[in-house]
Amino acid sequence: MMDPLRLWRKMLNRVLSFDDDKRGAALSEFLEKEPKKFVNVNRYTRAGKKPKRIYCPDCGAWTEVHHFAWSRLKCQACGADNQKNDWLVEYVE
Repeated sequence: MMDPLRLWRKMLNRVLSFDDDKRGAALSEFLEKEPKKFVNVNRYTRAGKKPKRIYCPDCGAWTEVHHFAWSRLKCQACGADNQKNDWLVEYVE
């Protein structure tokens, strides 16, 4: 499991890599959020009625999914092909 602070830093670096016109809005939105606790997707993970955000273990980019009926998923940002159990989802208590 990836350290939440490490994932948060990867996501921050991704935001900082945006062009100047997109960077300001994306950075302010990102910094409003506090670091959250993430857990790996497993066979008991469910999306529910609303889509869930899952985070790439390689670059930290998020993707919304409506179901977890897949075994591998390719990241749209970095192109990494990861197993289902490698992706991260926010932990809800």
